[in-house]
Amino acid sequence: MSTKKHSKSKKAVRFFGYVLLFLFLISMLLSTSIVQTRLAKILTNNLKETYNSDIVIKNVDLSFLGSVQLKGVEIRDHHNDTLIFAKKL
Repeated sequence: MSTKKHSKSKKAVRFFGYVLLFLFLISMLLSTSIVQTRLAKILTNNLKETYNSDIVIKNVDLSFLGSVQLKGVEIRDHHNDTLIFAKKL
């Protein structure tokens, strides 16, 4: 009976280890500029379709602590008038 408990606890520790490793790898992947820029393109394309306006975000920086910095943000309306332009947001 004690070997079954030991085996279950060993499996639980291994499972949580794999979960932590997975979360660490995801956070490392999200910290790369290539992935962040790709996510920004997906987001801006979605916003363009939803609001029928021209939206450009040149770069996105995500930090481990959860802060987000958008660089080169430009939003134009359907008349091509600039609504928002910011170097950093």
